[in-house]
Amino acid sequence: MENLKASLAVIRNNVWRILEEFPETRNNDRLLEARYMHEFHGVTSLYVYAAMKELPSLDTILRRRREIQEEGHFLPTDPAVIRRRTKLSNSGINSGRTMYDAI
Repeated sequence: MENLKASLAVIRNNVWRILEEFPETRNNDRLLEARYMHEFHGVTSLYVYAAMKELPSLDTILRRRREIQEEGHFLPTDPAVIRRRTKLSNSGINSGRTMYDAI
């Protein structure tokens, strides 16, 4: 269990770095995935990274991005992305509050 926690912490820190250094990844999950694989695993081909089982799950990377943004860090910069994510967030079962309420 400690190994998993440590691994998730590393992935979170990696996602944090990408969101900080590459603002365009705040708006585009596919770009975030590709940038993560390139920056931390040297992958330049989607075919190659799909075949490499030791890479972290793309869902795990995206969950870390959501977690970071839900804490109010590195929010999307594109108004259309903000509207779309707010709409999706509000369609789920929650209190109606989203990370974008402060914007």
